[in-house]
Amino acid sequence: MSRAVAILSLVVAASAGLAAAGVLADSVTMRARSTVLRSNEFGVGVFGTISSAAEGEYVAVRGKECGIPGAFFRGIGGATTTAGGSWEASVMVRTKTTFRAEWNDAKSAPVVVTPRAYVALTKEEDGFRVTVASETASVDGKRVTIERLTPDGWKKLQTIALKAQSGYAQFGEKKELRFKVPKGTTIRAVLPRSQAGQCYLAGYSRLLRT
Repeated sequence: MSRAVAILSLVVAASAGLAAAGVLADSVTMRARSTVLRSNEFGVGVFGTISSAAEGEYVAVRGKECGIPGAFFRGIGGATTTAGGSWEASVMVRTKTTFRAEWNDAKSAPVVVTPRAYVALTKEEDGFRVTVASETASVDGKRVTIERLTPDGWKKLQTIALKAQSGYAQFGEKKELRFKVPKGTTIRAVLPRSQAGQCYLAGYSRLLRT
């Protein structure tokens, strides 16, 4: 009986030790204010907590960017915790990025943020201008769709093939565009997912009236 009691005591002690270790293990959480960014958004807020709930602890934010040569989890930002162990930071997003927070030896679950491809439509004295830019690949030959808003929704108006700027293949535009639509028609430029590339979602410009 004494031997059985001794064994039971050891098991209980070991279980208590494991439980205590689990409670004391560091952990950090992270969430993003948004996981999809509009074409004209280039940053996002991230936030979370640390398990100790301590104030004044530094939490590093690291990110792995899609399409960037030699991409790995590199330092992108960070923040110091406030009362209760909460933290919040703003980080730049150039392309689809997998983020994680790190505190001491703890790492958060990954959070993926994907921007829409950058496409802009502007109205000028000599017509309209369409602009496309990418952080990861040439935009030469990319095809942008101009759409007009109708009572039945968005309808294709015209497709435009862009030419990349000389010496800077990641930027392209087309100027002096004119569209045969009634004055006051709402239009937009769209870079479809098929043209945006693997690191971006389809891009949409701001709305304009002719």
